Amino acid sequence: MADEATEITEEVEAEADPDFARELSRFFQTGPGGYGEGDRFLGVRAGQLEAIARRHRGADLGAIASLLASPFHEIRMVALRILRDRYRSAGSDRERMETYRFYEEHSDRVDSWDLVDISAPWIIGGELLAGRRMEAVRRQARARDLWTRRRAVVATLGPVRQGELEPALEVGQLVVEDHDDLIQKGLGWVLREVGKRDRPALDRFLTRNGARMGRTAVRYAIELHPEAERQRILIETRADRANQMSSGS
Repeated sequence: MADEATEITEEVEAEADPDFARELSRFFQTGPGGYGEGDRFLGVRAGQLEAIARRHRGADLGAIASLLASPFHEIRMVALRILRDRYRSAGSDRERMETYRFYEEHSDRVDSWDLVDISAPWIIGGELLAGRRMEAVRRQARARDLWTRRRAVVATLGPVRQGELEPALEVGQLVVEDHDDLIQKGLGWVLREVGKRDRPALDRFLTRNGARMGRTAVRYAIELHPEAERQRILIETRADRANQMSSGS
């Protein structure tokens, strides 16, 4: 309801810190040409946002829609935290699917890496765990829009955390050559989590795809490997990439 959206907005605004807002604006590259160009910050810390979201976890979809329409990053963040918890606490598949559809309908407001990361692994990831939406995620992984691709990648963390690795490995195959650093970081993060659960599966993925991946993704993926293993993989994938480039020239 609109009144609850107003109440939540006022609670977020009450925690605003202009100095921190300027720091966040720089960090999220809100200036011309940055990935967060035009976004606006109030300067509210994550813990404060989580506390506000917990107090309003029963907010309905109308209130969440109003919050997502806000120009302020932190207000959209609270909305997505509430929506995430709505999906997680849903008592039926019908409610989960309703929440997922709402999320997709408002996906243009999930327009930064942290907004994606706080929501996609639970909402889209939950759908993947239920055996739904894999074809939609494949399409998203190939989309032109950066945040759509990021959602596809990090959504697979949901299944990975439950021991289901195949969605992550399949989506990983689709984005290994993506040139955007935020996709490569997301891919590396997901693969590192795969490796925590099945190290041989990660190593097989790197053997097949490491030469085509960005160095950022490779480094993230192997953060938990022993030092000697990390150096070996970095050298081998770099050499494989050089061979591919020379053979194609």
